[in-house]
Amino acid sequence: MPLVRIYVDQTRSDAETASLSNTLQECLVSDFNVPRDDQFHIIHKLDRTQRTINTSYAMPKGKQRSNDWILIEITGGKPRLKEMKARFYKVAATKISVALNIDPADIMFVLSHNHIEDWSFSHGDIATLPEEA
Repeated sequence: MPLVRIYVDQTRSDAETASLSNTLQECLVSDFNVPRDDQFHIIHKLDRTQRTINTSYAMPKGKQRSNDWILIEITGGKPRLKEMKARFYKVAATKISVALNIDPADIMFVLSHNHIEDWSFSHGDIATLPEEA
C-alpha cells in the first residue's frame, strides 16, 4: 500500500511521466511485494527554481546529478528487509533510466514506513488490507 510521490522537471511530457509511473509500478510489484492494483502515484512537475539540489552530494567520485534529476518518495505500509530495498532501488533505477533515457545517477529514492492504522482509504474509516477485511 505505498503512496508514491514523483518529482520531475516541468519539461517532462505526460507520456514520459506515464512511462515513469508505469515502470515504477512494475518494479514495485515485481521487486517490492506490492499488489498489482495497489497504485497511488502523485506526479509533481516543478520548474528548476522549485528543485534545489546538490549535484555531487553522496555521489561516486567524479559523478554528478543533472537537471534531469528525479526524486521518488515512497511511503509504504510495511517494512522491507535491507536486501529487498537494495534490489528494488537497483532494478527500478535501471528500468526507469532505460524508459526515460536518463542517467541512473539522476534517480533518487526516499522510503518511509508507517502502519495500516495510519491510513484511511475512504469514508474516514481506518484502513484494513483486502485480505484482512
